[in-house]
Amino acid sequence: MLSVSGGWNTVQTLTKDEAALLDDNSDDSYGLWEVDWWFNRVHPDWPHTQRAEMVESLVRRGLLDVFFGRLGLESPPLSAEAALDALGEPQHWVPRTSREQPVHHVFISPKGERALKAAHAD
Repeated sequence: MLSVSGGWNTVQTLTKDEAALLDDNSDDSYGLWEVDWWFNRVHPDWPHTQRAEMVESLVRRGLLDVFFGRLGLESPPLSAEAALDALGEPQHWVPRTSREQPVHHVFISPKGERALKAAHAD
């Protein structure tokens, strides 16, 4: 576990897997299917539920934002509730069929950037 300062009086911990996933999502926005492909490389034996639980944990803690729209175009992050609802729907993890198709995608949040920076400093 990597200790991360989460605010003036809180400390969060990131597992190595969480830090790696945040790092992977810190340079570009990725569709949920691309996050699933990351898990295929890192933890091919993890079932979808375990993969989704890790992503949901990062969203609940404000470290990862979920968006809905076309990749490459800016859109506001979904509320935590809407993001968690989207993550719970297996069809949102399926690759898009068209570049024009709006999809659910993730990107590290500002809080996640600070957490990752602190984790790398340890």
